[in-house]
Amino acid sequence: MTNTATPKLRDRMRSLANRRATLKKRIADELARPAPDATRLRTLKRMRVRLKDQVALIARELRLGQGHPSGDAA
Repeated sequence: MTNTATPKLRDRMRSLANRRATLKKRIADELARPAPDATRLRTLKRMRVRLKDQVALIARELRLGQGHPSGDAA
């Protein structure tokens, strides 16, 4: 991994974590409504999980010191 890739990955990870925190708040706001929209909740939760997975992937890449996910043979 190049020296410039690590800061970019860290910035990306922070950005994703911030977006995930925003989604968490939106989910809490939706649940606080008198009649929460189940479809909206499902969508927000899926988005939150997707962001969590992306953060975990970047964290793993940073720990391994590689510029690509491990396990990709292609």
